[in-house]
Amino acid sequence: MEIEIDITRNDYAHFNKYYFLHKKLKRTLFLIFVSSLVFPFLVSEGSFNVSLYLRDAGFFAAFFILFYTIIILLTFKWIGRLPSKNGIILGKKIIRLTEEGLVEESENSTTLHKWKAIKSLESDKKYLFIFIDSIAAHIIPKRSFQNTAEEEAFTKEIASRLQNITTL
Repeated sequence: MEIEIDITRNDYAHFNKYYFLHKKLKRTLFLIFVSSLVFPFLVSEGSFNVSLYLRDAGFFAAFFILFYTIIILLTFKWIGRLPSKNGIILGKKIIRLTEEGLVEESENSTTLHKWKAIKSLESDKKYLFIFIDSIAAHIIPKRSFQNTAEEEAFTKEIASRLQNITTL
């Protein structure tokens, strides 16, 4: 089975937003929560007052959330500009599902990821993401499929291959 895709900067930026919201956000919020509880102790200078502690914890939480939000927004704006037009991320590609694995072929490269190298298949309304590492994935825009039946067949083929790997 094979499909032709065309990855744009918007597709790449969408992947990064997806990764952040689905993979990184929980860990980041946990770190902000823990930091907000620890920092007031560090600045309390040995005396402990519950009301001051809660005020300072709220202040630190608000500060970290605001700071992190600004950093993330700037990163999203910047990250869409990262890939080179003549590189291997953007542009037209053919994705082929073979017995050996997933083959991605473009004008500048051919890559084979064996089925056991694929970590997960995830999706949202507009994309399929075939994760090959914790922060790297093949981005498959759903607009690349001629219809939903073709998309479902493609997804089922990958899911079947992944299931066969985990049951070996």
